[in-house]
Amino acid sequence: MDMEQNYVTVTRCIFGVRQEELAAANLAKFRKAQHDLEQAEERAEAAENATARMRTTSRNSVSASRVTSRPRVAVIEQLKMRPIATHVA
Repeated sequence: MDMEQNYVTVTRCIFGVRQEELAAANLAKFRKAQHDLEQAEERAEAAENATARMRTTSRNSVSASRVTSRPRVAVIEQLKMRPIATHVA
C-alpha cells in the first residue's frame, strides 16, 4: 500500500503543479488582453478627439468661407442682372 499511496501523492502533486502552471498561463493571457484593451481604448479616445477637432475646424472654416464669400455672391448676382453689351463691328 505504501507504493500505491506514494503514487497517488506524487500524482496529486504533479496535477497540482500542472494546475498552477495553467493558472499562471491563463492569468498572463488575461493580463495581456487587459493591457491590449486599455491601449485600444486610449487609441479610440485619441481618434474621437481628433475627429471632434477636425469637425470643429471644418465648421469654423465653412463659417469663415460663408462670411467671405457673401460679397462675391452679391457681385456675381449684380453682374448677372447687367445687360450684355454686344458690339457689332
